[in-house]
Amino acid sequence: MIGCLAVQLPFLQWVHVAVVKSGTNGKLYINGVLFTSTSGFSPASGGAFTRLGVQTDGTSEFANVFLDELRIWNVERTEAEIQAMRNCQMNASLSSLTANYHFDNGIADGNNSSPAQITLSSQTGSPANDGTLSGFGLTGTNSNWMSFASIASGNSCSLFFADTDADGFGDPLNSIWAATTPTGFVTNAGDCNDSDALIFRRPPNVVMQLMMIVSLRWMIVWKFQKFSRIALLYFVRVSQFNFQAFCPEILPGVTDLLIRP
Repeated sequence: MIGCLAVQLPFLQWVHVAVVKSGTNGKLYINGVLFTSTSGFSPASGGAFTRLGVQTDGTSEFANVFLDELRIWNVERTEAEIQAMRNCQMNASLSSLTANYHFDNGIADGNNSSPAQITLSSQTGSPANDGTLSGFGLTGTNSNWMSFASIASGNSCSLFFADTDADGFGDPLNSIWAATTPTGFVTNAGDCNDSDALIFRRPPNVVMQLMMIVSLRWMIVWKFQKFSRIALLYFVRVSQFNFQAFCPEILPGVTDLLIRP
Protein backbone atom coordinates (compact mmCIF):
# COMPACT_ATOMS: atom_id res chain seq x y z
CA MET A 1 0.00 0.00 0.00
CA ILE A 2 1.15 3.54 -0.80
CA GLY A 3 -1.19 5.82 1.09
CA CYS A 4 -4.62 4.32 0.37
CA LEU A 5 -3.59 2.88 -3.01
CA ALA A 6 -2.81 -0.77 -3.66
CA VAL A 7 0.32 -0.65 -5.85
CA GLN A 8 2.11 -3.76 -7.12
CA LEU A 9 5.86 -3.06 -7.02
CA PRO A 10 8.51 -5.33 -8.58
CA PHE A 11 10.15 -7.68 -6.08
CA LEU A 12 13.83 -7.21 -5.06
CA GLN A 13 14.26 -4.12 -7.22
CA TRP A 14 14.74 -0.51 -6.19
CA VAL A 15 11.66 1.52 -7.10
CA HIS A 16 11.45 5.30 -7.01
CA VAL A 17 8.19 6.64 -5.58
CA ALA A 18 7.25 10.33 -5.65
CA VAL A 19 4.16 12.05 -4.24
CA VAL A 20 3.45 15.59 -5.41
CA LYS A 21 0.85 17.97 -3.97
CA SER A 22 -0.62 20.31 -6.59
CA GLY A 23 -3.16 22.60 -4.96
CA THR A 24 -5.74 20.22 -3.51
CA ASN A 25 -4.73 17.43 -5.88
CA GLY A 26 -2.16 14.72 -5.34
CA LYS A 27 -0.05 12.88 -7.92
CA LEU A 28 1.76 9.57 -7.51
CA TYR A 29 4.79 8.81 -9.70
CA ILE A 30 6.42 5.37 -9.99
CA ASN A 31 9.98 5.45 -11.39
CA GLY A 32 9.37 8.96 -12.73
CA VAL A 33 6.13 8.11 -14.54
CA LEU A 34 2.72 9.38 -13.41
CA PHE A 35 0.84 6.40 -11.96
CA THR A 36 -2.33 8.08 -10.72
CA SER A 37 -3.74 11.32 -9.34
CA THR A 38 -6.45 12.18 -6.85
CA SER A 39 -8.41 15.20 -5.61
CA GLY A 40 -8.86 16.40 -2.04
CA PHE A 41 -5.25 15.57 -1.18
CA SER A 42 -4.18 16.96 2.21
CA PRO A 43 -0.95 15.65 3.79
CA ALA A 44 -0.37 15.90 7.53
CA SER A 45 0.72 19.32 8.79
CA GLY A 46 0.69 21.47 11.91
CA GLY A 47 3.36 19.62 13.87
CA ALA A 48 2.04 16.09 13.18
CA PHE A 49 4.58 13.28 12.94
CA THR A 50 5.61 12.02 9.50
CA ARG A 51 5.92 8.23 9.65
CA LEU A 52 7.64 5.94 7.14
CA GLY A 53 6.75 2.29 6.59
CA VAL A 54 3.69 2.27 8.85
CA GLN A 55 0.16 3.63 9.03
CA THR A 56 -0.32 7.14 10.44
CA ASP A 57 -1.28 5.69 13.84
CA GLY A 58 2.18 4.14 14.09
CA THR A 59 0.83 0.74 15.18
CA SER A 60 -0.42 -1.08 12.07
CA GLU A 61 0.34 -2.04 8.46
CA PHE A 62 4.12 -2.17 8.77
CA ALA A 63 5.92 -2.22 5.40
CA ASN A 64 8.38 -5.02 4.63
CA VAL A 65 10.70 -2.92 2.46
CA PHE A 66 14.11 -1.27 2.35
CA LEU A 67 14.13 2.54 2.24
CA ASP A 68 16.73 4.92 0.87
CA GLU A 69 17.10 8.55 -0.31
CA LEU A 70 14.06 10.37 1.04
CA ARG A 71 13.60 14.00 -0.04
CA ILE A 72 10.92 16.46 1.07
CA TRP A 73 10.50 19.61 -1.03
CA ASN A 74 8.62 22.85 -0.47
CA VAL A 75 7.84 23.26 -4.19
CA GLU A 76 5.82 21.23 -6.67
CA ARG A 77 8.15 19.00 -8.66
CA THR A 78 7.53 18.39 -12.35
CA GLU A 79 7.64 14.98 -13.99
CA ALA A 80 10.81 15.99 -15.86
CA GLU A 81 12.53 17.04 -12.62
CA ILE A 82 11.52 13.80 -10.91
CA GLN A 83 12.84 11.72 -13.79
CA ALA A 84 16.12 13.66 -13.99
CA MET A 85 17.00 13.54 -10.29
CA ARG A 86 15.69 10.20 -9.10
CA ASN A 87 19.01 8.36 -9.59
CA CYS A 88 21.37 10.70 -7.76
CA GLN A 89 21.92 12.04 -4.27
CA MET A 90 20.65 15.55 -3.73
CA ASN A 91 22.79 18.59 -2.99
CA ALA A 92 21.97 19.78 0.52
CA SER A 93 22.35 23.44 -0.56
CA LEU A 94 19.21 23.47 -2.75
CA SER A 95 16.91 26.11 -1.27
CA SER A 96 13.69 24.24 -2.10
CA LEU A 97 14.86 21.03 -0.39
CA THR A 98 13.33 21.05 3.11
CA ALA A 99 14.60 17.66 4.28
CA ASN A 100 17.06 15.25 2.68
CA TYR A 101 17.85 11.78 4.06
CA HIS A 102 20.62 9.56 2.67
CA PHE A 103 20.08 6.76 5.23
CA ASP A 104 23.87 6.59 5.70
CA ASN A 105 23.89 6.56 9.50
CA GLY A 106 25.21 3.67 11.59
CA ILE A 107 27.42 0.73 10.63
CA ALA A 108 26.17 -1.10 7.55
CA ASP A 109 25.04 -4.64 8.48
CA GLY A 110 26.85 -4.23 11.80
CA ASN A 111 25.98 -3.94 15.47
CA ASN A 112 24.17 -0.64 15.91
CA SER A 113 22.42 -1.57 19.13
CA SER A 114 25.08 -0.42 21.61
CA PRO A 115 25.15 2.48 21.61
CA ALA A 116 21.88 2.57 19.70
CA GLN A 117 22.25 4.25 16.30
CA ILE A 118 18.64 5.32 15.87
CA THR A 119 19.01 8.84 14.45
CA LEU A 120 18.14 9.33 10.78
CA SER A 121 20.01 12.52 9.89
CA SER A 122 18.71 15.04 7.41
CA GLN A 123 21.26 16.81 5.21
CA THR A 124 19.06 19.93 5.36
CA GLY A 125 17.23 21.40 8.33
CA SER A 126 19.17 19.26 10.81
CA PRO A 127 18.68 18.58 13.70
CA ALA A 128 15.08 19.86 13.55
CA ASN A 129 14.27 17.52 10.66
CA ASP A 130 16.17 14.47 11.94
CA GLY A 131 14.17 11.26 12.30
CA THR A 132 14.23 8.42 14.82
CA LEU A 133 14.15 4.67 14.15
CA SER A 134 11.55 2.79 16.14
CA GLY A 135 11.34 -0.98 16.68
CA PHE A 136 14.52 -1.86 14.76
CA GLY A 137 16.74 -4.82 15.72
CA LEU A 138 19.86 -2.84 14.72
CA THR A 139 21.99 -5.97 14.07
CA GLY A 140 22.57 -8.20 11.04
CA THR A 141 21.21 -7.77 7.51
CA ASN A 142 17.57 -7.11 8.41
CA SER A 143 15.93 -4.39 10.49
CA ASN A 144 19.19 -2.46 10.44
CA TRP A 145 21.33 0.03 8.52
CA MET A 146 22.15 -1.81 5.29
CA SER A 147 25.28 -2.05 3.11
CA PHE A 148 23.55 -1.93 -0.30
CA ALA A 149 22.03 1.31 -1.45
CA SER A 150 19.79 2.49 -4.26
CA ILE A 151 22.32 5.17 -5.22
CA ALA A 152 26.07 5.05 -4.65
CA SER A 153 27.17 7.51 -1.99
CA GLY A 154 28.46 10.71 -3.56
CA ASN A 155 26.68 10.15 -6.89
CA SER A 156 25.26 13.64 -6.89
CA CYS A 157 23.29 15.54 -9.52
CA SER A 158 24.66 18.48 -11.47
CA LEU A 159 22.85 21.40 -13.08
CA PHE A 160 22.68 21.36 -16.88
CA PHE A 161 21.40 24.04 -19.27
CA ALA A 162 19.51 23.60 -22.53
CA ASP A 163 21.65 24.25 -25.62
CA THR A 164 19.02 24.49 -28.35
CA ASP A 165 21.29 26.19 -30.90
CA ALA A 166 24.17 23.75 -30.21
CA ASP A 167 26.78 26.48 -29.73
CA GLY A 168 28.17 24.96 -26.52
CA PHE A 169 26.50 27.61 -24.34
CA GLY A 170 23.29 26.89 -22.40
CA ASP A 171 20.20 28.94 -21.57
CA PRO A 172 20.39 29.92 -17.86
CA LEU A 173 16.58 30.09 -17.72
CA ASN A 174 16.11 26.52 -19.00
CA SER A 175 17.94 24.11 -16.72
CA ILE A 176 17.60 20.65 -15.24
CA TRP A 177 19.37 18.61 -12.56
CA ALA A 178 20.64 15.20 -13.63
CA ALA A 179 23.25 12.56 -12.78
CA THR A 180 24.67 12.59 -16.33
CA THR A 181 24.53 15.14 -19.15
CA PRO A 182 21.11 14.93 -20.87
CA THR A 183 21.01 15.12 -24.67
CA GLY A 184 20.89 18.75 -25.80
CA PHE A 185 22.19 20.16 -22.50
CA VAL A 186 25.55 21.61 -21.39
CA THR A 187 27.12 22.76 -18.12
CA ASN A 188 27.88 26.29 -19.40
CA ALA A 189 25.05 28.78 -18.75
CA GLY A 190 26.47 31.59 -20.90
CA ASP A 191 23.79 31.98 -23.58
CA CYS A 192 21.31 34.87 -23.66
CA ASN A 193 19.81 33.82 -27.01
CA ASP A 194 19.60 30.05 -27.34
CA SER A 195 18.01 30.25 -30.80
CA ASP A 196 21.05 31.89 -32.42
CA ALA A 197 24.42 30.11 -32.35
CA LEU A 198 26.27 33.41 -32.98
CA ILE A 199 25.02 35.04 -29.80
CA PHE A 200 26.43 33.99 -26.44
CA ARG A 201 28.58 35.26 -23.60
CA ARG A 202 32.32 34.99 -24.25
CA PRO A 203 34.90 34.80 -21.44
CA PRO A 204 36.38 38.29 -20.80
CA ASN A 205 39.85 37.34 -22.06
CA VAL A 206 38.42 36.01 -25.34
CA VAL A 207 36.39 39.20 -25.84
CA MET A 208 39.49 41.32 -25.24
CA GLN A 209 41.51 39.26 -27.73
CA LEU A 210 38.75 39.61 -30.32
CA MET A 211 38.65 43.40 -29.83
CA MET A 212 42.43 43.59 -30.24
CA ILE A 213 42.27 41.52 -33.44
CA VAL A 214 39.48 43.71 -34.82
CA SER A 215 41.48 46.88 -34.02
CA LEU A 216 44.62 45.46 -35.62
CA ARG A 217 42.78 44.39 -38.77
CA TRP A 218 41.13 47.80 -39.02
CA MET A 219 44.50 49.55 -38.74
CA ILE A 220 46.04 47.32 -41.41
CA VAL A 221 43.14 47.82 -43.80
CA TRP A 222 43.15 51.56 -43.13
CA LYS A 223 46.88 51.77 -43.76
CA PHE A 224 46.89 49.87 -47.02
CA GLN A 225 43.51 50.92 -48.38
CA LYS A 226 43.55 54.46 -46.99
CA PHE A 227 40.36 54.21 -45.01
CA SER A 228 38.29 53.14 -47.98
CA ARG A 229 34.58 52.40 -47.78
CA ILE A 230 35.37 48.68 -47.89
CA ALA A 231 37.57 49.01 -44.82
CA LEU A 232 34.90 50.89 -42.91
CA LEU A 233 32.22 48.31 -43.70
CA TYR A 234 34.58 45.51 -42.71
CA PHE A 235 35.20 47.12 -39.33
CA VAL A 236 31.51 47.74 -38.68
CA ARG A 237 30.51 44.19 -39.51
CA VAL A 238 33.14 42.62 -37.25
CA SER A 239 32.34 45.09 -34.48
CA GLN A 240 28.66 44.23 -34.68
CA PHE A 241 29.45 40.53 -34.36
CA ASN A 242 31.64 41.29 -31.34
CA PHE A 243 28.84 43.35 -29.78
CA GLN A 244 26.36 40.51 -30.22
CA ALA A 245 28.70 38.20 -28.34
CA PHE A 246 27.99 40.15 -25.14
CA CYS A 247 25.01 38.93 -23.10
CA PRO A 248 23.42 40.75 -20.16
CA GLU A 249 24.17 39.08 -16.85
CA ILE A 250 21.48 36.50 -16.03
CA LEU A 251 21.70 34.42 -12.88
CA PRO A 252 20.01 31.06 -12.73
CA GLY A 253 17.86 32.16 -10.41
CA VAL A 254 6.87 17.10 -2.98
CA THR A 255 8.41 14.10 -1.64
CA ASP A 256 10.31 11.35 -3.40
CA LEU A 257 11.71 8.12 -2.02
CA LEU A 258 13.42 4.97 -3.20
CA ILE A 259 11.84 1.71 -2.04
CA ARG A 260 12.89 -1.89 -2.44
CA PRO A 261 10.19 -4.45 -1.58
